[in-house]
Amino acid sequence: MTEHSDLPSLPLPDASGFFGQLAEGGLLRLMVSKPIQQAIGRLVFGAAEVVASHMDRHSQGVRADTAARTAVTKAIAAQTVAHIKKDKSVAERGLERWAVGEQRKQEAREDVARRTLHILADSPDSEQLAQPSEDFMLAFEDAVDRTSSEDLRDLMARILSGEIRHPGSVSRAALRVAQILDKEIIDSMAFIKPYIIGRRWVDVHALGTEHFHVHAYNLFSIALCSEIGARQHGFNEFGRALYEYENGCIALQCDNRHMKFKPLTDAFNLTKVGVELMHILPATNPLDLRDAAKNLLKLEHIESVWVGRCERQEGLIHFFPNEAT
Repeated sequence: MTEHSDLPSLPLPDASGFFGQLAEGGLLRLMVSKPIQQAIGRLVFGAAEVVASHMDRHSQGVRADTAARTAVTKAIAAQTVAHIKKDKSVAERGLERWAVGEQRKQEAREDVARRTLHILADSPDSEQLAQPSEDFMLAFEDAVDRTSSEDLRDLMARILSGEIRHPGSVSRAALRVAQILDKEIIDSMAFIKPYIIGRRWVDVHALGTEHFHVHAYNLFSIALCSEIGARQHGFNEFGRALYEYENGCIALQCDNRHMKFKPLTDAFNLTKVGVELMHILPATNPLDLRDAAKNLLKLEHIESVWVGRCERQEGLIHFFPNEAT
């Protein structure tokens, strides 16, 4: 094989540098877990064995892997130049662009890996950890390579940590949608999240803000929710309905005049992908249940509203009111 010494050198991932950063951040201890070794090793180095080798201090295999990748890189360079003999600078520029692109992808992967370890460190649960499937990792790696914003990388880290804890919790459809999220949509998700009832739908009247249409449309634009339409409150035979929010519950009482007509409210439902991604997103916009209750009380068919908490006992939901509005 002919070598081309005048070609630009290509940066390769430095295992020692990455693990050194983990050691400084106190995260290296998490790498003793086999599922975490496999997931992080696959994401950052393309092989779980790199992590195991470093943790066992057997660096010979890693050096051999690095040498093999160097040989492949030189082979690609040689073949490229052979096909473009008339203008070698074209090959050099192409390789430089490829190298810059690969470096950007590597930075994204390592950033997501570190964020994943931070999330796992915050609530360790080693007994439930498992290795993500091959199909998941292939789709996930492709999604991570396309990330650039802090918000999206944080979401990707939460997706991976969730998959390590509960394999199969994130579908490939959710990963495909995650790739096209931007800051505006993630902000809309954060705005809507606390208003979700039972993890699946939102009563528009609880929001009480003129800006919610923008947020709802952002979610609808990438199929995270349905369009706003009429929906039943869920009143029982006694004219009562219960809304279960993330931080508490609101009980509604329909007035006698409207009970027989089953009054409707304006609402939208989350899609399956919307449920998955919303569940992963951290709560950053806490809901004041009293404000939501006051907004719901403005509906003409609502007679009374209570704010409180819910407990599930033997398959039944018990509501304990704090106050009536």
